[in-house]
Amino acid sequence: MKSAHIALTIAILAVIAAAWSAAQTARLQARLDSINAAVPTAQPPPAPQGTNLEARVAHLETITPDVGQMMQSIQSHFAKLHYAAEARNWDLARFERQEIAEDLETVAAMKPQDNGVNLLGIISAFTNGVSGPMAQMNDAIAVSDRQLFRKAYQDMTSMCNACHQATGRPFIFITTPTNPPVFNQRWEPASN
Repeated sequence: MKSAHIALTIAILAVIAAAWSAAQTARLQARLDSINAAVPTAQPPPAPQGTNLEARVAHLETITPDVGQMMQSIQSHFAKLHYAAEARNWDLARFERQEIAEDLETVAAMKPQDNGVNLLGIISAFTNGVSGPMAQMNDAIAVSDRQLFRKAYQDMTSMCNACHQATGRPFIFITTPTNPPVFNQRWEPASN
């Protein structure tokens, strides 16, 4: 009789706990629904119809990343380039170097001049295939030489910082990374 009484008491407490839990869940879901309803979803304006070139360009400008976002992408690829080369993953280093070049081309097209500084000229000097820091980087990667890579990386870093200084942003000072930019990527080359 005593064990039946204990079992009945436990069953009643379990029903009460389940009812309380269901009520709390419903209350939290209602709060979440009201928060979601209050937050407008950011939608880009609809694409203009027809052939009005100015309207199409204006629309593209609203959905195009700004220079700051492109520079964040470049900084991430630049850090990845460092870790790839240090791990002797020359294929990944080559890929990251190309990503940097593509992002710099985009920046030059988006904003050829900034604060009176000819960004297009600086980027052209940086990416010059014959004598710019990217040419040195290409050479270092092509011969898989970490010492040449480190020198080219330092030269690229210096030119980035000189550009930041020239455009009035000396507080943006790039250094050799001390921590990987992402934690879910292997830097060593894949074994075949």
